Amino acid sequence: MEAFIDDIADRYRIHAFGPIRRMGAASSSWQFMDVSGKQWMLKTGRPDSRTFTILQSFSLLFPPFRYPEPISQVDDPYLLYPYMDGAPLEQGLFENPEVAGQVLEAIDRLPVLMRSLALIPQLEQALRSGNGDFSPSKNREASAPRALANTGELFPNHHQRMDIDRSFQWTKDRANACCDLVRTSGMWSETLLETFNVYAQSMQSIHYAIAGNNLSHTALVPEHLLLDDNTTLCILGWHIAPRPRFFMMYSYLAWEALHSGKPDPFVDFRARLLENRSRPFYDQRLLVAAFCLIDQVERCSQDASHTTSQAWVEKMRPAEQAFRDCVERLDRLKLNSQEKDLG
Repeated sequence: MEAFIDDIADRYRIHAFGPIRRMGAASSSWQFMDVSGKQWMLKTGRPDSRTFTILQSFSLLFPPFRYPEPISQVDDPYLLYPYMDGAPLEQGLFENPEVAGQVLEAIDRLPVLMRSLALIPQLEQALRSGNGDFSPSKNREASAPRALANTGELFPNHHQRMDIDRSFQWTKDRANACCDLVRTSGMWSETLLETFNVYAQSMQSIHYAIAGNNLSHTALVPEHLLLDDNTTLCILGWHIAPRPRFFMMYSYLAWEALHSGKPDPFVDFRARLLENRSRPFYDQRLLVAAFCLIDQVERCSQDASHTTSQAWVEKMRPAEQAFRDCVERLDRLKLNSQEKDLG
């Protein structure tokens, strides 16, 4: 840690003062204060270049949330940004309907922000031409379109095709791993898991973006969300990668249900599915909702404090029912579609 702190002092004239606090026993994130009293967050390890570039680009898109604003460079062996203080949603705030509504609104707007990334080079050029002193970020060069995202053309370009393939392969691998874990535990029906996995391995349509790209925050759950003193949402834990359509929405709702203390923990999960049943891509929503639920079950199962508790065992019954509802509705939709085609 001393080498990182010395490097930050040399490169950015930020001098640590007082103790440096690790954010978790196995965490690579550290909080420290400089001599002026400003708090900083340091994440050791070279940042993902795509995620880094996108975080820098958000300053021109005015997102409805706070996010890490790196002052370090992409080739630095760490990510350095001003510390964001706030109340963690995972400590019960996620149960608040107003807070949940704020998160879901941000999730609805994130795909639009991701599609807008292709406009960043043009925005930079326009601002520079209007003001010769313009600099989008003091530590940033002009953005190349391919560094951000594809251009949202009608037909997928090479970059889009790679993202579609990456999302599809990641989903197939995760579906296999999650089904294996749940199958081993004996919690859910083998036939149900097989039916789900057939769809997960074959429905490539969920990986095609409606427009632009299929980039997502890969872990947008209450563990990475804060509310600051102004009740502004702060999103942490950024790693941006291609994921299935609707992934962020149903990952959040699945996490919420699995950690909720409500008598009916899956009420929000079911409500979001029901309100979209007359909208396009309902079959895709059903598959992605089922996938996100089993994905979160597998992730929660890595925590021994969950799996050994009676509350977790009892939570698995409504979880299995919600998963079953998604898979069986999807199966009925596909069968009805086949019958129409034959008729």
